[in-house]
Amino acid sequence: MFLPSNITLKFGDSGDFVAELQRRLSMVHCFSEDQVNGFYDGATVNAVTHFQGMHGLHADGVAGPETLRRLNGVIAGDSGSN
Repeated sequence: MFLPSNITLKFGDSGDFVAELQRRLSMVHCFSEDQVNGFYDGATVNAVTHFQGMHGLHADGVAGPETLRRLNGVIAGDSGSN
């Protein structure tokens, strides 16, 4: 599934984009694949915060455009993605 980088996902959100965010976080070992549920819950906030901290981003637990671009880039193998 496509995960656009021009959106913001945050605590309380739900749906396909949240589930895809969770799947991608599990691909980079920040989230447990068995917790993918499509709900931006506390575990998702923690995973996003962890990913942000690992990649020098503002670690606020909100998956905004910069975080989503970096996550997509890491998965695509582009370690320099901003």
